[in-house]
Amino acid sequence: NISMMLRHCCNHPWLIKEVEEGALQALEAESAEPEPRTHRERADPVYWYHRLTAFREASAGRYVDRLIRSSGKIVLLDKLLPKLKAEGHRVLIFSQFTKVLDLLEDFIEARGWGYERIDGNIAGTARQQAIDRFSDVSSESFLF
Repeated sequence: NISMMLRHCCNHPWLIKEVEEGALQALEAESAEPEPRTHRERADPVYWYHRLTAFREASAGRYVDRLIRSSGKIVLLDKLLPKLKAEGHRVLIFSQFTKVLDLLEDFIEARGWGYERIDGNIAGTARQQAIDRFSDVSSESFLF
């Protein structure tokens, strides 16, 4: 359905399966884990662990960067949300697509913000608990 594909594209191009697969394959190609090359890397597991950890963090950063840059809406959120958080606001985000919520969840977690999420898969009691947690004045949740 062309109108649904256009809606997906307007939200985030990764909602179109082929686009997401292509983007993730390109990212995987860039993010192939290195092999130990030097004697120190082969002989010192702690050094190698730290090197691999740094590489994986950089790869995660590239994923988040692409996730953001691929969507004008997320670019705007990335500029707007830190200002709102700094001013003490809390934000509700609505979407008709759970896949959009999945992508936003990756973005929000990468930024280290507290959040609550409800969608059609959440049972009534869990839904109310999430609402109550977010509504609590002492809550660390910034986004819902």
